[in-house]
Amino acid sequence: MGKQFVWTPVSILALILAAILGWFLRTPKATLKPKDVPITVGPTAAQVQPDPAYLTAPGDTASWTLHDTSGATDAIRTLFIEFEKQELFPRSKEVPGTNPKRYRIPCVGPYCLSGAIGPNAVPGEIYKYWQVIADANGNVLEQKDGRIIIKQP
Repeated sequence: MGKQFVWTPVSILALILAAILGWFLRTPKATLKPKDVPITVGPTAAQVQPDPAYLTAPGDTASWTLHDTSGATDAIRTLFIEFEKQELFPRSKEVPGTNPKRYRIPCVGPYCLSGAIGPNAVPGEIYKYWQVIADANGNVLEQKDGRIIIKQP
């Protein structure tokens, strides 16, 4: 008779690893998940990276951070991000007194978070926006436009 197989800790571990590897190889690829596209502004409103920013609809988000002259997050000035069209980011709110109308996404100090791209955003469309830098009292110091281009998934 031949040798009888004996289960050892090494053989049990090898069996478990083979089962896990087989499971990963058989699992279908995950669908494209929304991502956050970080955008930096500063120290001037004209200095924005990347420009244009490419986001995929539906679902991607954008986050802006204002930097000071040293390259650190600006602790003194405030950043606002305003769009001509609300359809890109439905969380944006109309800025009173703007003509033509502008829509501002939620911002706190040097940070702005867009929320997910809306369902009515048009792939291939170029959406113009403004980086608005204000002092601690909200007085606008400078502003410059930037662009977001929507990609299809």
